[in-house]
Amino acid sequence: MVLAFNGTHFLGDVIGPEWAGADLRADMTFSYFTPGNPQALTGTISLADGALAPDKVALLPGYGVATSENYTNYSRGINALAIDVQDLADPDGLDAASVGQYLAFRVGNDAEPGNWTAAPAIAEAAVWPGRGVAGSDRVLIAWEDNAVENQWLEVTVQANARTGLSEPCVFYFGNAVAETGNSPSDARVTAADLLLARNNLRGVLNPAGIDDPYDFNRDGRVNATDVLLARNNQSNFSSALKLIDLSGAQAPQPALSPELAWLAEYGQGEDHGQTSEKSDTLTTAADALLAVYFG
Repeated sequence: MVLAFNGTHFLGDVIGPEWAGADLRADMTFSYFTPGNPQALTGTISLADGALAPDKVALLPGYGVATSENYTNYSRGINALAIDVQDLADPDGLDAASVGQYLAFRVGNDAEPGNWTAAPAIAEAAVWPGRGVAGSDRVLIAWEDNAVENQWLEVTVQANARTGLSEPCVFYFGNAVAETGNSPSDARVTAADLLLARNNLRGVLNPAGIDDPYDFNRDGRVNATDVLLARNNQSNFSSALKLIDLSGAQAPQPALSPELAWLAEYGQGEDHGQTSEKSDTLTTAADALLAVYFG
């Protein structure tokens, strides 16, 4: 999946001394930008206009609580990023070895990005001069599949002689594999996501669009593979992607009722290699659903 940051969808300005705006863009086959593809970052293959997912935007500092508009559910996580920079000062100098002089990346899953850790090393980096919005330079970054998944990615475009920016530009994208955006209050992957995928099947005759929330692997189909992705990526209050609040006031987490307290235990059991009777029951219930519909 390719995330693209530019101004075509948000405040109208391509990144420059004044910046803002973000779109989610993705190649229709979701393979062109897989690290190791020799054509991925050469400019031979471009991002088609039809690849824009119109329902996704980056989370910007000060813009409040994250929503499903700010994160993807792609099964390979965040594995590519495109950033349009107007008049990039030194486009020829950017490659995988020098990318840190242009960009900085951190990952985390809470509302304190200052405490996040450095993102996994990128796999590839390149520049397409003049190929961005309004003739801007398109910077392309790729990670190995699933290197950045089920968490937030902070991107900082540095302000220096390399980029030509007078101020740094910071924005965020998240990933929650197989989460359909069905709840405005959390990003948990539950049996509800499994059932939504099961009930919204797509095939050759009615292919899934680029913004189909149930096509988790973005192969143009919604089928048993997507249902299994929802089954195998179930999360809970403890392990789910957090809907972070970057406005400076993190919303308190609601207390769990005694009836739901086992969900927290379930998450802790995953973290420490423990199991519980009720977590086994949840998995068994998901398997039963699969057996009914795909057995």
